[in-house]
Amino acid sequence: MAYFKSDKIIEKPIENYIAVLDVDSEQCYKLEDVAKFIWENIENNEFENILQLVSKEFSCDKESIRGDIEEFIEQLLEKKLIVEL
Repeated sequence: MAYFKSDKIIEKPIENYIAVLDVDSEQCYKLEDVAKFIWENIENNEFENILQLVSKEFSCDKESIRGDIEEFIEQLLEKKLIVEL
């Protein structure tokens, strides 16, 4: 299953980060570094592919980052910033 950004968000790149506004809750999130990279690559992508992209971009072992990536994506899902279809 792939992830898609919610249609109830507004995002804006600002210098070294991306600001993501949840229109419903009026919460704003600042995504930097790895979170920013994942956000930029999450649209219509599956977990294993995202994991591979992060591993390659940041030169790290997939298994050592798997838990952190899973946790971050779970947070995005819980906050309804993304959906899984």
